[in-house]
Amino acid sequence: ALSVFEQYNIKLALSGHIHLQDIKSYNKEEYQVYDIATGSISVYPQKYGVLKYSPKEGFYYNTAGVDVENWSRAAGITDYDLNNFREHAKKLYGDRIYSRTVSRLGITDFYTSEELKLMGEVYRTLNLRYYEGEKEVGNEEIRNSAGYKLWLSAEDTFLRQNLIRLVDANGEKNHKLHIEKNR
Repeated sequence: ALSVFEQYNIKLALSGHIHLQDIKSYNKEEYQVYDIATGSISVYPQKYGVLKYSPKEGFYYNTAGVDVENWSRAAGITDYDLNNFREHAKKLYGDRIYSRTVSRLGITDFYTSEELKLMGEVYRTLNLRYYEGEKEVGNEEIRNSAGYKLWLSAEDTFLRQNLIRLVDANGEKNHKLHIEKNR
């Protein structure tokens, strides 16, 4: 597909169904194409992609969040969770990440309950920051935490590899893109 994209000078492809907002690029000499895998609106933080085109400036892409709170209030809905949707969705997603992480780590009986708690909290925080699009996902506070230090000495598993990747990630780069028009 990349050779066809290059032949027709296609600069942008949109895809999805990975539940994760992700922007990647392919470069070959002076040719560059971007693939934007749009996040799933059913998964926290419930964002969708907005693509704008300017004949003079090119493509602009960014994500935007669904506004359930204003919709529910305008509709006269009094449900607490809908009126506080972002907070509710973040808590549900964070709790799910935390419990899955602690459960996976706990099957080894290698860690104490306090160590599992610390490791689960770090993993949850990093995932939430990344999915929200924070620029510095693994800040100094995370890197100096007891939970992160436990992860550094943990067995090399998918969870540990993902955590190391998240610590150095820039979540913002997956939520904004400008592709200049060819001159």
